[in-house]
This record gives sequence, structure tokens and C-alpha cells, in this order.
Amino acid sequence: MPELLRRDIVKLSLLLLCVPVQYFLSTQWESGLQTTATEWFVETMAALSNSCFSAEAWLEWIAQTLDEFFNEKPENVRNLNATIGETLAVEVITYRNDNGYFASSKKVRSPKPKAVQFGIGQVVKHKNLGYRGVIIGWDSETRAPVFWIRRNYPDMTPEKWRETPFYAILVDVRDRSDAQITYVPQEKLKVEKNKVQHPRLGDYFVEYVEGEYIAQSWLQRQYPED
Repeated sequence: MPELLRRDIVKLSLLLLCVPVQYFLSTQWESGLQTTATEWFVETMAALSNSCFSAEAWLEWIAQTLDEFFNEKPENVRNLNATIGETLAVEVITYRNDNGYFASSKKVRSPKPKAVQFGIGQVVKHKNLGYRGVIIGWDSETRAPVFWIRRNYPDMTPEKWRETPFYAILVDVRDRSDAQITYVPQEKLKVEKNKVQHPRLGDYFVEYVEGEYIAQSWLQRQYPED
């Protein structure tokens, strides 16, 4: 099948699918979640259109997506309600791994901007929510899906996103009921000196020395100035 024809099929399928999905969202979801679910759907469709190289793959995805939408709420969207504060739900962990969101980019952070006040291995405490954790990554500006930023920080303007350092944090399991990772703006953090308990500490650090965790060699290479 010619490439042009395949692209036309993708565009036509997108248009045809939008109507039933919009109807479903308006009738089955409470108003507070309709925007979030719609943004999730649009972002998913955009990602798909960029990576769809065959009509067969597209048709298979359409069948799976329709099955999820009309038989039960998609797992990705259901997890939006399961988050607490800045917790990264299952669908956001996927974004984190695939797109470099939530301080997961493999880019070496050097030189370190002066605006970034904390570093890898520092133990911190959330000023508002009170939980403790250790920093496993940072971005000099917000790197997260738009729907996630709007959901967690509705008062933050796009200009603020671009100038605020954010940190990925392993949360102490004594402060929250399960092993969580959060992505938090710098202004909400303060330094803490106690050890943290989390099942994934060993993935990032080798030991705890004088109030900070010593990063694994791979993490040190990624953040050479921390």
C-alpha cells in the first residue's frame, strides 16, 4: 500500500474515532476528569500518529483502544485518580521511561545551572505534605506531560514551568503507604538529614554518608557536578 494512502487511512480513522470517544467521555466521566481524560487521549493519538508505520499496526491499536474505552475505563486514565499529590502513577512512569519526562532523561546535566539548589543523593522534606525522600534526578525546568502539570499545579503558568527546577524523589515508605516516586518543584522542598527507607534505594545509591546518599557510578556520570 503506498505511504500516502496509509497516512490518509490514519487521518480518516482519527476523525472517525473522535466522535464516539467524545460522546463516551461526556456521558461516562464526571466533569472534573473529562479534560484530563481527553488530554490523555489526544497525547496518545499524537504519539501513535508519529510512530505508525503500517496500516496493520494502526488497525490493531484501534481495536485495542476501542475495547478499553467501551468495556472499562483505560488503565492509564483510571490511575489519574489513584495518585496522591505529585505521585507518579503507572501511566506517568511510562512517559518517564520513554520520553525523558520526570528527570529521567539520559542527558548529562552539565554545567549545572545556578538555579538548581539541590543535588542527587540529598535527603529532602516536602514543605506542605511533610513526607521525606531522596533526590534521584532533576530537571532545570519542568519536563512532564501537559495534562500532568495542569492536574497537579493548576495555578502554574507555562512561563513558570520553564523557569522552575523540578526533582524526582524516592519517597520514604514510612511517610507514605507504598513505594512512590514524586516529581516536585524546588520551592516545595527543604533539606533533611535522616536516612530514607525505599525498596529501590540500591538502584541509585551505594551508601549513606554524613546526611547524603552516594550515587551509583552511572548516576554520577549523569550528574557530574552534584
